[in-house]
Amino acid sequence: MTLRLTIAILCVNLGLWSRTLPADVLGQAALAVSLPNADAKLIVPLLDVPLRDPSVCRGPEGRYYLTGTTGLPGLEPINRGIELWRSVDLIHWESLGEIWNIDRDGTWQRALKKRATERRNPLASAVRAPEIHFVKNRFIICYSMTTGGIGLIESSTGDAIGPYRDLGRLIEQGTDPTLFAETTGEVYLIYGRGMVATLSDDLRSVRGRPRRLAFSPGGYLNTLPLDSDRPMRLGFHLRREGAVYQLSYRRSRDRLHRTSDDVYVTHARNLFGPYQTSYLAIPHAAGTCLFRTPAGTLMATFSGNSSDPFAAFRDQFGLVRLSLSPYGRIRPASLHILERGPVARLRPLLARETICNPSIVADGRGTHYLVAASTLIWDANLGASVRLWRSRDLNNWSYVDEIVNWDDMYGEPYCDEKGSIVSAELQYIRSKRSFYLVFTTVTDRPRTWLFRSISGRASGPYENAADSALVEGVDGYLFEDDDETVYLVWGDGHIARMNDRMTGLRGSVHHLQADSGGSIGDGGCSLMRLRDRYVLTSGQWSGQASEDSSYDLRIGSAKNVFGPYRMQPGLIPHAGHATLFRSKHGKLFATFSGHDKTAPFRDRLGILSLHVTPLGQIQTVPPFLPLPPAEDSRHAR
Repeated sequence: MTLRLTIAILCVNLGLWSRTLPADVLGQAALAVSLPNADAKLIVPLLDVPLRDPSVCRGPEGRYYLTGTTGLPGLEPINRGIELWRSVDLIHWESLGEIWNIDRDGTWQRALKKRATERRNPLASAVRAPEIHFVKNRFIICYSMTTGGIGLIESSTGDAIGPYRDLGRLIEQGTDPTLFAETTGEVYLIYGRGMVATLSDDLRSVRGRPRRLAFSPGGYLNTLPLDSDRPMRLGFHLRREGAVYQLSYRRSRDRLHRTSDDVYVTHARNLFGPYQTSYLAIPHAAGTCLFRTPAGTLMATFSGNSSDPFAAFRDQFGLVRLSLSPYGRIRPASLHILERGPVARLRPLLARETICNPSIVADGRGTHYLVAASTLIWDANLGASVRLWRSRDLNNWSYVDEIVNWDDMYGEPYCDEKGSIVSAELQYIRSKRSFYLVFTTVTDRPRTWLFRSISGRASGPYENAADSALVEGVDGYLFEDDDETVYLVWGDGHIARMNDRMTGLRGSVHHLQADSGGSIGDGGCSLMRLRDRYVLTSGQWSGQASEDSSYDLRIGSAKNVFGPYRMQPGLIPHAGHATLFRSKHGKLFATFSGHDKTAPFRDRLGILSLHVTPLGQIQTVPPFLPLPPAEDSRHAR
């Protein structure tokens, strides 16, 4: 079997890879967010006014100008025209007021407003998504009306504050326009679902028939019914970097199991395309425009969508500094946090270690032990082994040893195939007075193994507790109940009792279900007893697993270990395949490593602080942040 096929089987069986997803994008370098700095902060709005679809333009005198959709948040904007702000530093913004008013300055727009008023629909007569540009040595604002139609206005004085005169209605029906000026002087209007119109020299009319941008096969926009009548606000923005055209747009989708309004970017060598497969670039930003400062810093506007609960803020204006990944992809700089919630503020605790699916357990005597497999789903060249660390405070970790290595297993009667080790879980079984290690191997099929510490200590040595693999499948987890009955949970919710000798299963295999009759999740389960209830966690992909899906944590509880489980509303973002554990002081935590590319970090150790509400739900609390790093003790014993 080839290495590439082995990686494919591993990722598909673990639910971590879309079949069309190239393996290289699964690495740390392909994250849609940068690993936040220690002093990274949640971005905040720069204006205390409702503003959507923000557009920023730098004037020839060096000052910046801002406009956008004004009015109270909602499905349709409510405004009387276009407002403008000015700044010299991109931080402090001065209001220039309403520079253009439908009733005072409009022509064809007034007729639309009159018809809307006659139909008793005043909400449908506002300006949507105005953009300010400095084109042909003058300020131009393109905009759309909520009742349909796209127009331009230009400053008659050369000053951004105006006054502005109407250049007429360019498009009868369309929305979210943007302008792009080519280096050769042509000006293009891009609008709607990817339509491009060439404008006349005086910008008062369209030359020829508008044509549609072309997208490469498999690209997101290539799969959309762009010629249908279904409402879709993509909010394109086009800029050029050297010989490359950079097209950004907004995409609303079920990420994080809620509507997330993100910015995607795609590139082409020709203005009309074909544009390559797009990628998620700026999470939660909604309508945006990208620009460079004189110092060369790439910036993007941020407004958030009122329907996106995880956006740093919503329906207001902010700015995000951008950086480039090693793949050349745009993403937020590491000084910014764009997502609400404790998970977004997490920091990795072992900065030098790459870890997938960590498991932590306390020994009852003041020491915590961490195990993790060394094989990552995106890099099968790492050694296939399970490593052990220990800590007294959950912050400073000392490396102990490699406690299982495939090279030691390979050739034994119970293991005759070479492959990868993933999903290691360590538990102390009180009734057996020993540590037990569960992990998954992947060759031509995934199998879960159970190893027992011969010495009873976490450091081992370990031996196989059974004659071969324990079960077919992935993501094994041991749970010992208060009556000393031990269970194995694996896959997407299979559960069975262990026999008294801990060498195999006893009795029938159950499949855990939610009380709604549906699935409990996609895999990576853990179980814990809290008072009189059993608490279950499971990882779940948002929608179909793909390059930009999130892998989140579901939590449920039941009176009986076999369920059914009442899954609590809401999920913990990016925390799929977490393991619940109690610290030596009895505090409740969950491990975190980040499986999806929009997590704050990927394949590193994180710890989530949890608490139980009076209603019995488990929620995250402000994050467990690392203390200043201690002296490197990787090889301490």
